[in-house]
Amino acid sequence: MNKELLFDDDIVFFHNQYYKSSVWKKMTKQMPEKGIFPSLRGESVEGVNFDEYIIHMKKLDVEDQYSSGRCWIYATCHFLRQEYYKKYQTDLLLSQEYLAFYDLLEKSNCFINYIIDHISDSIDDRIFLMLLKHPIQDAGQWDYIVNILDKYGVAPQNYMMKNSQSKNTGDMIAVLSNMLRITASNIKKEYVLKNKKADFNFIKKNEMSKIYSFLCAAMGEPPESIEIYVGSDAQQKEKMTPREFYHTFFPSERIKTMIPITSLSGLEMQADHAYEIEGLKNMVEGRSVRYLNLGRREFKRLILDQLQHNMPVWFGCDSRYGVDKKKGVLDLNFYDMNQIGIQLPDREESLLYHISELTHAMLFEGVRFDSKGRLSGWLVKNSYGPEKGNNGYLDMKDRWFDQYVYEAVIDRSLLSADQIRIYKSDSVLLPRWHPIGTLAD
Repeated sequence: MNKELLFDDDIVFFHNQYYKSSVWKKMTKQMPEKGIFPSLRGESVEGVNFDEYIIHMKKLDVEDQYSSGRCWIYATCHFLRQEYYKKYQTDLLLSQEYLAFYDLLEKSNCFINYIIDHISDSIDDRIFLMLLKHPIQDAGQWDYIVNILDKYGVAPQNYMMKNSQSKNTGDMIAVLSNMLRITASNIKKEYVLKNKKADFNFIKKNEMSKIYSFLCAAMGEPPESIEIYVGSDAQQKEKMTPREFYHTFFPSERIKTMIPITSLSGLEMQADHAYEIEGLKNMVEGRSVRYLNLGRREFKRLILDQLQHNMPVWFGCDSRYGVDKKKGVLDLNFYDMNQIGIQLPDREESLLYHISELTHAMLFEGVRFDSKGRLSGWLVKNSYGPEKGNNGYLDMKDRWFDQYVYEAVIDRSLLSADQIRIYKSDSVLLPRWHPIGTLAD
C-alpha cells in the first residue's frame, strides 16, 4: 500500500476484509444499538460483598463532583474529613469551591507570570503553545492542593456552597481561558511597541483584578473569616480565618510533608530516584509536581502499610478503562478489546503514546484478600456521588491496580530515611510534556 495515498484497490481490500469477518458483522449489529463499550463486554464482572474488606474506616458520605474537573480536590476533602472524624468523632463537609477559587486565581497568576518572564520567546515555542491551548484547567495534582491549603486554608462547605457554575465548569473555564489568552496577546503587543519600557506589572494587576471579579461573580467570593465551635464541649464559637481553621483543626504539617510516589520504568525514569515536572505548578511561590519513583512491590507495600495504619490513601489513576459504574467495579477483563483487534500495551508504553493518562484521583480506604490470603481488591472512595457504585464506593481488582494506578501519596513516617533523602535531594527534571505530568480531573 502506498504510504501517501489510498487507491481504489485499497478500499476494495478493506471492504472485503470487513465482510469476511464474523466479528465485524456482529459488531455492526450491536454497536449502533448498544453503544461501543457495551458491545465489547468481556468476562462477567462479579459483584463483591463490600463487607469483605478488612480495613474499616468510617464510611462518610460520598460527594459528587458533577461535571467539573476537581476529583483531586474532592479526594483531598474526603481525606481531610477522615482526619477530622478520627480526632473529633464527627463529620464536617468542606468547601471544594473555596479551594477551587484560589487554585484558579493562582493558576491565572502563574500563567501571566510565565508570559512576562518569557516575553521574548517565540509564540511557536512548545511550552508557549501548550499554555495557549490550555491556559487554565480545573484539573490538578497533590502538590497543587498542598500549595493552596498551606496558603489559604479551607472553609466548611456552608461558607461557600456549590452552584450551577461549579457543577458544570466548562463555560467558566472557557471564558477564563480566553481572558488569559487576551492578556497574553496584550502583553506581547506591549512588548513589541515598548520593549523593556512596557509596564507589564500594571497590565498584570489590572487583568488579575478582572479575573478575581469574574471568579467572584461565577463562584461567589471566598469568606475572610468563619465561625467554628471549639472547646471540649463544642459549645463555644470562635471566629478565625480559613487558614487558621485549617492549621488548627487538621494535621497541616503532616499533610505538607507527605510524599507523592509513583512506580514507572522507562519513560526516562528509574526506581529510587526523585523526578520533578519542570514548571508544573499552580502557584508562583509554590512547589512543583514532584514524585519519588519506586519499584512496583515497594509502591504497593507502602500503600497497604498506610491503610493498615488507618490512614486513607490519595491516589491517581486512569479510570476510563474497565469500569462498571453500576456495580462499582474496576476490572481489566470487563471489556474485551481483542474482539476488534485492539491489544493494549503495558502501562509505560500506554503512557508514552497517551493511550492511558493520569486522569482521575480518588481515595483508597480498604483492602480485601482471597481465600488463599492473596490481596485481591481495593476499596475505593470516588467522587461521583452515592448513586454510582456501592453508595459511591468502588471495588478495584488488584490486576486493575497493576495496570492503571500511577501515583499515591504516602505519610512521611512510613518511608525509610533513604527514601526521604532521595525525595528531598536534587530531583531529575522532566519536561512539561512528560506523560507523568498530566493532571487529574
